[in-house]
Amino acid sequence: MTNRNRSLEIEQVQLTPIANGSFIWGKPYGLEASDAEPKWRKYDTGLLGCNNDGVIELMTATKSLVISPGMITYIPAHLVHQQKVMRDKLTGWFISISPEFTKDFPDQISTFHGSSLLTALIQKIASLQPGTIRTEQEERLVETFVDEFKSAKPSAPLYLTMPVIPSLRHIAEKIISAPSDMNGLDHWAKEAAMSRRSFTRHFNKETGLSFVLWRQLAKVYAAVHHLSQGKTVKEVSAHLGYKDSSTFIALFRKTLGTSPKKYFYTEQSKNGLASISEKLAESKLLSKKKMLIMGGLVFEMFDWIAPQLEMFGPDQFRYLINSISFLG
Repeated sequence: MTNRNRSLEIEQVQLTPIANGSFIWGKPYGLEASDAEPKWRKYDTGLLGCNNDGVIELMTATKSLVISPGMITYIPAHLVHQQKVMRDKLTGWFISISPEFTKDFPDQISTFHGSSLLTALIQKIASLQPGTIRTEQEERLVETFVDEFKSAKPSAPLYLTMPVIPSLRHIAEKIISAPSDMNGLDHWAKEAAMSRRSFTRHFNKETGLSFVLWRQLAKVYAAVHHLSQGKTVKEVSAHLGYKDSSTFIALFRKTLGTSPKKYFYTEQSKNGLASISEKLAESKLLSKKKMLIMGGLVFEMFDWIAPQLEMFGPDQFRYLINSISFLG
């Protein structure tokens, strides 16, 4: 985690001029990992990112979040933050949205589960050129995207809230820099020049967690950094001060809902409709026999989808069909 105590030099990124009159536009991105200190920055528009592959850390003055593959992240306009790619490369798509259209959006960095439809819509919008005159189909596509995004389910990324009180922040940063330190609550209360009770109360108030739970989360946070650098589970476990890997794996699974080995794994089929669209485009090169086979698979897929469509109202169904047809 970056030291935030220094005075901030903020890079102001202007995306509105690029939009050329469009209230929404986007493009694919590919970012390389770097050891350089990440810049503090803010955008003049809301930014919605869909992480396809790789892991990125987003940091504000009081919180750090780790965004894994498959997550969709919204960053409000004018929010000062840092971003750091934690693996070799980060790929995905982003959408820039004018602030006047994001009044009902979250006012803090927020993450969501990326449904197949929402992911495909983001990909398609990211392919539209800013400033172009939108067709009726494109307008329906955007309307469908907005409806789908508003109903997206929030996800729970790995995040670590930092204390603001200087003495507690100093201790938090020491624990992050040395996660194998196993000193107890009394030791840290003494270092903060507080009673055990006062230290516990203030730490909980500042971070929303007990000191014990916060330190466990800090260990997992540190583990993600080391795993992203290619270290083995055994090496990371030892670095965190655990005598055996099973204890570390259990903590990791309890916190993130998956094992350390699976955390960085991206299953390309999660791209859903986007992958289907690519397959259909490639199918033009297939023989008639293979086309017939694919046709059978599409009809089987439709038989599975059809019952799910009952939840849609007439307007939603119309937007859905128009958008899916436009994706091709």
